[in-house]
Amino acid sequence: ISHKLNGQKILAREMARSQIDFEKGELYSYTKIKTTEAKYLSLNLFNSITIDTIATNKEASTLSLQVNLNYKKQQDYNFGLFTNRTTFDKYWNAGVEASYTHRNIFGAAQSFNPFVRFTLLDLSRFFETNKQELEYQAGISLSTPLLWTIDKSRVSSSAQFAFSYKRVIDNLWLSTVDLPFRFAIKLPDWTLFNNASLDLGFRRQIPTNYNEAWNESLRGAKTEKDTLNVLRKFIPFSDFNSFVNKENPLLTSTIFSFGINGDSRNDIFSPSSGYFLSFLTDLAPFKVNKYTGASQFLRFQAFLSQYFSLSYQSILAYKMKFGHILTFDKENSITPYDLQFYAGGANSIRGWASRRLRFYGTDKYQYEASSETELIEDYIGSATILEGSVEYRYKVASTGVIGRVLKDVQFATFVDFGNAYNWYLLSDLPGNDDISIAKIVQGIALAAGVGVRYESPIGVIRADLGWKLYDPNSIYDPNITVRDGLGDVKIHIGLGHAF
Repeated sequence: ISHKLNGQKILAREMARSQIDFEKGELYSYTKIKTTEAKYLSLNLFNSITIDTIATNKEASTLSLQVNLNYKKQQDYNFGLFTNRTTFDKYWNAGVEASYTHRNIFGAAQSFNPFVRFTLLDLSRFFETNKQELEYQAGISLSTPLLWTIDKSRVSSSAQFAFSYKRVIDNLWLSTVDLPFRFAIKLPDWTLFNNASLDLGFRRQIPTNYNEAWNESLRGAKTEKDTLNVLRKFIPFSDFNSFVNKENPLLTSTIFSFGINGDSRNDIFSPSSGYFLSFLTDLAPFKVNKYTGASQFLRFQAFLSQYFSLSYQSILAYKMKFGHILTFDKENSITPYDLQFYAGGANSIRGWASRRLRFYGTDKYQYEASSETELIEDYIGSATILEGSVEYRYKVASTGVIGRVLKDVQFATFVDFGNAYNWYLLSDLPGNDDISIAKIVQGIALAAGVGVRYESPIGVIRADLGWKLYDPNSIYDPNITVRDGLGDVKIHIGLGHAF
C-alpha cells in the first residue's frame, strides 16, 4: 500500500488493509478490485485510489498488486446555509450552520464533528399554514466507518451529544438533550434489503417555561372565548409538563429502534427506475418512571415506492406507507408528539394542508375545525396512518429552443389517498383505539392535483396544486366536487419529489 499523504494524517495500517477485498492466493478478480476501490472511497479520505499490478517474470503464475492512496484534505471549517429532508416523513428543513469536521481524527477514518445550527423546521407546513417551529441546536458527533465485520458485512457506528432549544407554540419553548447511538450494517447488494440499523436513543426534553407561557397567554385573553383558546393551545403539552413537574425525570424517553431498507433506485434524487423499501420499528420498552421516561410503546412503519420509466420523457411512480403505534400503558404513557402520525401536506395527501387531515369516525364524533383549534391539530397526532400515491411525471424533451430552456423542468399529475386514524385527542372515546380494515376503508380520503418540478443544483424544487375529491369527515356530502366544486385548492412548495 502506497500513501501519498499531501500533508494529511495517515490511515492506520490495520484499517487500510481491512478495505482490501481479495486475499493472497486467490484468482485475480476485476470485480474485487473495483469493490476494494469503492471501500476506500467510502472512507472519504482520498482524492483517488488506483490498484495496479507490479511487473513480474512473464513465466510467473502470480501477480503482485499495489494500492495507491492519494489523500485529500481531512479538516474543514464550514459556515453557511443548509437544507435537508427527514427520512420517513420527508419534512423539509433549512437553516444556518457553523461546524468543524475532522475525517480521520484517531487515524482509523473516524469523523469528529462539533456544530451549532439554527433551523426552520418543516418549511412546507410554514408555506401552507403560516405556522413555524424554530430550533437552536449545538452538539458533537463522532462516527467510525468500520467497527467490526459480520461475515464480510461491514458494521459502522456513530454517536452524538446534542442540546436543542425549540419554540413550538407562541412563547412556549422545549429544551432537549439527546444522546443517540447508531450501529449500521451494509448488506450484500444482491439482496432485497441492503442496509440495516440499530439505534439506541436517550432523551431528556422538558418545557422550560410552561407556567410563564401559560400565564402570559392568559393575560392576553380578553374574552371567555380567548381563554378557551389558550387552554386548547396548551393541551398537547399539559400531560408532559405534569410528568416533568411530578417526577423531575433523568430521561423523558428511552427508545430502541431497528430499521432495514432496500434501495435499487437509479438516482436517489430523481429516480426513473427501481424501488425503495423500508421498515422501521421503535420500541420504548420500560414502564413509566423517572429514570427511563414517560413513554412505553411500540411503533411500526413501512414504506414502499417504485418507479417505472415509460419512455425517455415520462415516469410512472407510486408509494404506499403504513404506520401504527401500540401503547402499553394507556393511563400513564405519553407518546412524544414528533413520533405521532400526521396526514396532509406536501409529502402526504396533497388536497389538505400539513397536519390537517385525520379521520374522526363519522358515527362517533364530529370535530368542528377552526383557526382556534389548529394548534391542537399541529401537535396532537394519530396512532395509525395509511397513505398512498400514484404520480405521472413528464420531462420536456431537450431539443429546440424551448427544450433547451425547459430541459430541467418536469410536469406531474397525481392522485393521493389515505388518512390518519385513532386521533389521540379522542383516545377516551369508545372504540377510538380500534383499527380494522373496515375502519381504514371507511376513512380513506382522496385528493388529486398537478405540479411542476425544477431540477436545480440543490435538488428538485417542487410546486403542487392539490384538490380534495373525497372527505370521509364531511357532514354534508363527502364528495367534495359535488359540494364545493374545485375552488378549495391547496398550494404546496417542497424540496425533492413527494416520494
